[in-house]
Amino acid sequence: PGLPRSPVYFRTGNGIFSTPVLDAEDRIYVGSADHYFYVFDPRSGDALWRFKAGELIDSAAALSREGVVYIPAGDAKIHALDLSGKKLWEFDVLHDRPERLHSLSTNYWWEGNVTLGPDGALYAGNDDFFFYRIEPDGSLGWAYRTGLQIWSAASFSGREAVYFAGFDMNLYALDQKTGRLKWKTNLKNPLVASPAVGEDGTIFQGGFDGRFHALEPKRGRIKWTFETGGHIYGSAAVALDGTIYVSSTDGSLYALAAESGKKKWSFYTGDAIRSSPSLGPDPEGRSAYLVYVGGGEGEVYAIDPEGRRRWSYDTLTGASLPDYPNINASPALGATGLAVASANGDVIWIPYEYY
Repeated sequence: PGLPRSPVYFRTGNGIFSTPVLDAEDRIYVGSADHYFYVFDPRSGDALWRFKAGELIDSAAALSREGVVYIPAGDAKIHALDLSGKKLWEFDVLHDRPERLHSLSTNYWWEGNVTLGPDGALYAGNDDFFFYRIEPDGSLGWAYRTGLQIWSAASFSGREAVYFAGFDMNLYALDQKTGRLKWKTNLKNPLVASPAVGEDGTIFQGGFDGRFHALEPKRGRIKWTFETGGHIYGSAAVALDGTIYVSSTDGSLYALAAESGKKKWSFYTGDAIRSSPSLGPDPEGRSAYLVYVGGGEGEVYAIDPEGRRRWSYDTLTGASLPDYPNINASPALGATGLAVASANGDVIWIPYEYY
């Protein structure tokens, strides 16, 4: 109740490359390269509060059921705040990491989105080449050393394995409790997309070489590979009907059969797609779901499961900088609408029924 029936624009002071997060009331939580983390309310059109980090914020936050907001930032810290913006604690990788975990990296940004595991712990990769488990009180659980920086978010298989991908070309499976390596598979190209896990445990991973892989969960062996024509930045979306959706910088959204990797269809947008597709409601009820994705030209698309465009919205309509419209962030789906953020610093909330 009280939510507007047309798109609402919010401004920040610099580009946004991280995915917004929505709560149950469709309030938008998002960080910007202007060093601030914002909470926007579509009802009022205003920011409820903002928090200043020590550097840009290039990663998505996480909201816990207990009302804690976890914000990874370029200042080497994960900040834990309550829902009013008050700081609870911070984990500083420069000072809270034991000396034995030395690194050759000179960059300590948190660029991999922080995720909450099934056990309530935080999992995140850093540009210092380590992947971390951090306990809910801010203490270090464990750290696993990789060969390069980590931009991927973590994915999970129950309470056993945690999966993530790295610039060192490896897809990793670690034990959630201990951080011990279960297996790793070298996919022979840098990996920045986050792994997606299917109902049967199959792991889906895209690479910078444009190849998209399905791997079995026990040892990480490749089951099949599909080739796109550009880098894969975005993570795949897994539908319950056995379809995998993956976007590519070749400008296309692909629908693949989960079992075989065979292409069902592709939808060409005309510009690079770095956004991950998200599966959300069809307000008309004509399809089981719609696929929402943002394009490099600033367009937001809603595609039905047959590959037909149901609607699209040009975010340049109200953009602050129409010469730089790229939507690198993925759509965040709420109860009554979705939020996207653009590289020009705009955050746009769009009601599902607006079109």
